[in-house]
Amino acid sequence: MPTSEDYKRLEKLSKVEANNKAQWYNQTYELFISHQINNINDFWKKVAFAYSWMPTIPNIDIQKSKLNDDLEFLKTLNRLENGLEIDRKSFLVKLVPNINNSIVGTSKVLHFIAPDYVPILDSKVLINWNSFFKNTETPLLPKTYTVSKQIDVYLQYWRLMAEWKNNCKKAGKDVSLRELEKGLFTFNNV
Repeated sequence: MPTSEDYKRLEKLSKVEANNKAQWYNQTYELFISHQINNINDFWKKVAFAYSWMPTIPNIDIQKSKLNDDLEFLKTLNRLENGLEIDRKSFLVKLVPNINNSIVGTSKVLHFIAPDYVPILDSKVLINWNSFFKNTETPLLPKTYTVSKQIDVYLQYWRLMAEWKNNCKKAGKDVSLRELEKGLFTFNNV
């Protein structure tokens, strides 16, 4: 299980990326997380924000999305935004097919909605996780996984990141999920 000592070690091994992509992430992050969800259009804006961080355009048919008329979906988004517990698995099963069938894109959207509660997942972070935590429970995300299996991997990663954040806090080091993710993203595993 990740500890606060692991975070201190990660801080020493991480590098700050000074490229345009890193500057875009840093410049837009606060804007993206500060945008509140009051209606379904605000949710779709979060999807647009998330995909501005990715080298793809989402394949989403907003007119056919079952989310547009789903009041329970908006209530769940609001619960998440306020840091309240939700049934993560059933929510992801409902949401991922509506966001490009991508757990990576979905994790970014949900992080922008609840940055203190939801971690971002991408292949670089997982590669670095597996390199950094060689002897611990590590998630993998092969491209051959079904969406259901990708959701399971993400739920495992979400749990591990929450435990890491809590272990740091117990040890007197209050770090955000974003700080942990940036450390993993910029970890120089060479």
